[in-house]
Amino acid sequence: MLPDFPQCLVFIFSFNLKTSLMKKKLPSFLFSFSMHYSSQANLHYLEIPFFKAKLSFLFLFVFASSVAQTISHTYTTNTSVFVPPGLSTMTVQAWGAGGAGGGSSVPGSGFGRGGAGGGGGAYATATISVSTLTNTNISVVVGAQTAGTTGNGANGASSTITGFETVILAAGGSGGTANTTGGSPAGGTGGQASASFGNPGTKTSGSNGDPGGTSLLSLLFSSGKGGTGGTPGGGAGGAAIASVILGVNSVGNDGTGPGGGGGGAMTAGTTGPLAGGAGAHGQIKIDYTCPTYSITGISAANACNSTGTSLVTVTGSAASLPVGTYTVTYNRTNPTGTALTATLTVAVAGTGTFTAIGLSAAGASTITVTNLASGECTSTISSNNVANLTVFGPTAGGAVTGTSPICSGATSGLLTLSGHTGTILNWESSISPFSTWTNISNTTTTYTSGPLTATTQFRAIVQNGPCTSTPSTPVTITVNPLPQGSLTANGPFCATGAGQLTFTA
Repeated sequence: MLPDFPQCLVFIFSFNLKTSLMKKKLPSFLFSFSMHYSSQANLHYLEIPFFKAKLSFLFLFVFASSVAQTISHTYTTNTSVFVPPGLSTMTVQAWGAGGAGGGSSVPGSGFGRGGAGGGGGAYATATISVSTLTNTNISVVVGAQTAGTTGNGANGASSTITGFETVILAAGGSGGTANTTGGSPAGGTGGQASASFGNPGTKTSGSNGDPGGTSLLSLLFSSGKGGTGGTPGGGAGGAAIASVILGVNSVGNDGTGPGGGGGGAMTAGTTGPLAGGAGAHGQIKIDYTCPTYSITGISAANACNSTGTSLVTVTGSAASLPVGTYTVTYNRTNPTGTALTATLTVAVAGTGTFTAIGLSAAGASTITVTNLASGECTSTISSNNVANLTVFGPTAGGAVTGTSPICSGATSGLLTLSGHTGTILNWESSISPFSTWTNISNTTTTYTSGPLTATTQFRAIVQNGPCTSTPSTPVTITVNPLPQGSLTANGPFCATGAGQLTFTA
C-alpha cells in the first residue's frame, strides 16, 4: 500500500529481454517504464517510453557520483592518524586489551591445578570533535597484548585517543588469579563500562574470566576460560584447558583480538610452574566522511625558462579550501606533462599556492589542476581549474653605443641601446671608478645626457618577463677638459694695423 501523502510518485522499471538480446542485437531490447501516481485514494498509471526515462538514469548516476568519500581504518597497535583539512568529527570505536590468564604452580604428586582466566576488554564508541586539530596528527593508543606469567595475570591496558581520554576510552580487562595454593582462584573481571568513556548507551563491559580449579588425581576440573571482549566485535577469550587422567601440563591459551582475555594455565603432579595465556590486544576503529575540496579560480605567474617554475594561486570558499597542506595534481601543456604533483599550501582559508615546475620551453603554456588531496581525502577538480601563462627566455642586456670624446660641458650626444631582449626598466650612469651607479628615469632605447664635466659610463637595465634583470654593456663617454692659459698682444697698433694675439697655456 502506498503512503497516504498528498502526492507520491513511485517509479517502476520493467525489462523485456528477448532472445535476440543474447545475440547482442540491442534494438530488440524493449524497455517499458511505468510511473504510478498516488493522490490520496486514487492511483493512476502512466506508461512512459524508454527515452523519457533517461533523465532518471542520469539522476541516479549523478547521485551515485556525488556520494561523499568515507574513510574507515582499524588499528591494533599505537599509531598516529592525520586529520585532513576541513574535517570536523571522527567516529571512534574502542576495545580495551584483555587481561592475561593466571599461571599455575607445581601442585604436587596426585594433584592438578588450573589458573583463572583473564577478563575481556570493554567496548565503547564516541564521536570526537577534531575541527581544531586539522592538518595535524592525533595519537591512537591501543592496549597491547598482555603477556601471561606464572603468577597472577597482568591487567589489560585501555584503548583511547590522546587528548580525548574523557570522551572515548575502553577499559582493559583484569588479569586472572594464579593457582599457587589450590582452591578455585578468581577469574579476572572484564573491563567495565562504568570505567570507560563513550556515547551514552554505547558502552559494554567485557565478560569475566572463569575461575581456576584444583583436583585430586587431576580429574574433572579445568583451567579458567578467558572472558570475551566487549560487544559488538569483541574477541573470544582463551579456551579453558580440560583435565584428563594423570593430568595435563599446558600454558594457558591466548585470547583472540580485540580484547579477549587469556586462559588460565594447567599443571599436574610435579610439573610447573606454567604461564597463563596472553590477553589479546585492544583495538581502535576510526571512521569519518571526507570534506569535498573545490576551487573557484586559478592564476599562474609568468615563468622564466631558465628556472622553469611558476607560482600558481588557487582560490575557493573558506569551506571548500580550508587551511592545510594538500597534494595537488596538475597537467602542463608546454612542455607536455600529465599527473604532475606538488604541495599546495593554504595559509588563509580560501587561497592556496603551489609551484608548477618544468616550464623549460619559451612560449605559451597552460596549467590545469585535476585533483586536490590531503591525507586520505581526495577530490577531483574539473571546473575553474585552468590557468594560462607565458614562459620567457633569458634576458639579454644588449649594448649601448655613442660618440666620444667630447669637451667638458657638452652633452653625451645620442646614446642608443641595441641587441637586447626584454623590457627596459631604466638607464644608469657612473663616473670613475665606475663602481656606483645612479638611476636615470628612461625606458626607451635612446638617451641624451645633460652637460658632462667628467668621463661617464652609461648603461640600460633590461628584464625579460620574470627573468632576472641584466645590465647592458656600457658605453664610455670620454670628457676632455677645456684649454687653460692666457692671451697676449703685440700692441700698440695703428687704427688700420693688424695685431697678433698669442695664447700661452
